[in-house]
Amino acid sequence: MSIEFDKIKYSINIFEKKIITKFLTLTNPKIVLELGVHKGSTTKYILDHIKKNNLKAKIYGFDLREKIKKIVSSNECLKSYIEKNSLQFIEGNLPESLNNFLKKQKPIIDFVFIDATGDFKNVYGELSLIWPYLSNDGYVICHYHKERLHYAVEYFSKKNNAKFIPLFRSYPDSKIYASIAVLSKSQLNYNIFKRLYYQFDLNELKGYYFFKKLFKKFN
Repeated sequence: MSIEFDKIKYSINIFEKKIITKFLTLTNPKIVLELGVHKGSTTKYILDHIKKNNLKAKIYGFDLREKIKKIVSSNECLKSYIEKNSLQFIEGNLPESLNNFLKKQKPIIDFVFIDATGDFKNVYGELSLIWPYLSNDGYVICHYHKERLHYAVEYFSKKNNAKFIPLFRSYPDSKIYASIAVLSKSQLNYNIFKRLYYQFDLNELKGYYFFKKLFKKFN
């Protein structure tokens, strides 16, 4: 399958939104970040999902002041979520506003959706800021609709040993497409001795118990 970026739209579709909420639910989230709120349609979708599934989560949405002001003045549904303390908007330029928020709040973040400025520097910078605060069970999902974002996400993943699933799909004979990437922290503390143990059935070899005693990491 060839990658055709010109067929991928900038706005995420309902199929992608469903994928996002599946990963969100798996984290049993308390703190959710959305970087790039735009018109608030994805924000509302996520909040409705949180409410429907009785999740105890709060979303912090980041975007420019003028965009947030427009959303708050025109979207009664999101305004009601704000009043219920399920949603809080953070105004300012990313990644500076994100950096200030993290330094002040020092949160443990369960889920992040990145859909802000689509350039390498910003996305790589946002991932770098978020990573130390991401819970071990958390997920980061990036809107992955430009080639430069592929490079940003893959480069970050390699440098930080992040687990990375690219969900980029488009088909010439179908309207179905996806343009997101999922990142998470490793769930395994890799141990070379355990890998050799499982790979070569060391417990069946002569001298195994001496080897086990020698390397206590097998216990």
